[in-house]
Amino acid sequence: GAVRIRLARLYLAKGDLDRARNELKILTAADGEFADEALLFQAALALEADRSPVSAIPIFEELQKKYPDRESLWPARYGLARAYFFAGELAKADKLMAEVIPYLSARRYLPEAFLILLPQPQPPQSLAMQLADYRKKIEDIKKEEGGEAIFKELLAGVLASSKGDSSIAETSFKNVVDKHPGSTLADDAYFELAKMHLRGGDIEAAMADLNRIMTSYKGSDQFEPAQQMLAYISQYSQFMQQQMSAPAEDGRTPRR
Repeated sequence: GAVRIRLARLYLAKGDLDRARNELKILTAADGEFADEALLFQAALALEADRSPVSAIPIFEELQKKYPDRESLWPARYGLARAYFFAGELAKADKLMAEVIPYLSARRYLPEAFLILLPQPQPPQSLAMQLADYRKKIEDIKKEEGGEAIFKELLAGVLASSKGDSSIAETSFKNVVDKHPGSTLADDAYFELAKMHLRGGDIEAAMADLNRIMTSYKGSDQFEPAQQMLAYISQYSQFMQQQMSAPAEDGRTPRR
């Protein structure tokens, strides 16, 4: 078991997901000392690598049902709460987050198993604040007429964008902002559009999306991130202009 879990970690580090998944499945089937860790890895891959919260949910649920006394339980509950949220199962997400937040708030350090789910170590309080923000978003969605349907439209766009399907993503995001400009989720859709346009190199479109947040959604949870992204774009543009106007080493101005 110890050898296989090390192999799985090695394959993951190298980006060889197929071999990693194979080792993890063997460990899970063996139901031994590392079976819970293997399940946690599989759930994390489904949620983060595959961008499939629906696939991650039953894996997280199996882990917490089979191994309630192991260190991986609370990381699994944290991951499951996020998976419920991104699958649009808001009632389940809210209930579980309400249970996980006190656990995180009371800890000084996270168990090592949390690193399977996180890109880098974080203080427990940061994760607690993240879940609290999700709960606030859920509360706002539930108050809004048709909020859950709008949220599912937004999620469809986020999923499509994460898989590189810009056309479907843009359609979903524009459905939100065009049909529901007063929604609590409209600023999120504009921010997702900005990120997508920025990745595609359309800086003008990205800035237009961000400026829309700045002018029409002041006080929203995307106002500050939009402000920061605009500042980054401005700094980058100034840097590029300086690079283009600076004389080359041979004394000639670089071609534009």
